[in-house]
Amino acid sequence: MADFPDFYADGISVSIGPFGVTVTFQLSQPSLEPGPHVDLGEIVARARMSPALARALAQGLTEAAAQQATIQAPETTVRH
Repeated sequence: MADFPDFYADGISVSIGPFGVTVTFQLSQPSLEPGPHVDLGEIVARARMSPALARALAQGLTEAAAQQATIQAPETTVRH
């Protein structure tokens, strides 16, 4: 079985052209300064795909997010 990278990302950038789509996954760096920050982050992976695969990926992610939204988090009780 071939090895493939396993990574964590908390940001993305999407580039679309007539013949392909590129999704760049990024990992931002925490900031100790107050207020909003724009941190492009370190690139951890890049996926290139056809427009057809990008559409299928978008549909799959939309469906997964919709299913996740319908799952209710279990109630927790905090005791002091």
